[in-house]
Amino acid sequence: MSTSLIVNKYLALYNIIAALLWFVILFQTLRDAIIFLNHDSDVEPTAECIYISHSYTDYPHKTLVLVQVFNAVVEISNALLGIVKSSIPTVLLQFLARLLITIGISYYVPESEGNFHFMSYITLSLAWSVTEVIRYSFFSAKLVKNDIPYGLLWLRYSTFFILYPAGLFSELYVVYLSLDSVRGYAYYWFLIFALTMYIPGFFVLYGYMIKQRKKVLNASNAKKLQ
Repeated sequence: MSTSLIVNKYLALYNIIAALLWFVILFQTLRDAIIFLNHDSDVEPTAECIYISHSYTDYPHKTLVLVQVFNAVVEISNALLGIVKSSIPTVLLQFLARLLITIGISYYVPESEGNFHFMSYITLSLAWSVTEVIRYSFFSAKLVKNDIPYGLLWLRYSTFFILYPAGLFSELYVVYLSLDSVRGYAYYWFLIFALTMYIPGFFVLYGYMIKQRKKVLNASNAKKLQ
């Protein structure tokens, strides 16, 4: 078996597993939203009422944290080793903001109010999980069949118009709500700095996706007309 075929099978398996993991998170998020919305409105909701299925054994949103760290380790390693032809700065930028939320807040500051704000975390989880289910399904189809359905192609390069801003504002609010929990520590100023970097980082990624959308969809439409 050639090296390229082994790499292709490895990447296909990774993307299928990642898509399934994010589908589980999407399912959990929708289920938790229903539980929360059906909660007795006369009773103040507790932390355990929000994201019950995301495991509070050690720290909030454990499933989300572990899956995001798994993705970051694998994909940054793939880029560094040249297994995929991804831009290393773009890959790092893509994961830094998410690792700030998952490791920097959910794991490092588990008591933060940002971990338990319903609207912020429900929006964040939905934006992330829908994005990743589509993204990993897209790459799985590309690697397994090399024939991507146009609907999946369109979703991959169009849903970011809504999902990226939704993720941005929810992430910003989670970080903002976490400031009081670390006030008086050096980490407070790190989070302040991180807040200032969100907007320029967002425009870099957003601009990159817009360029990719134009290139990929134009090429796909031209192919269909041939």
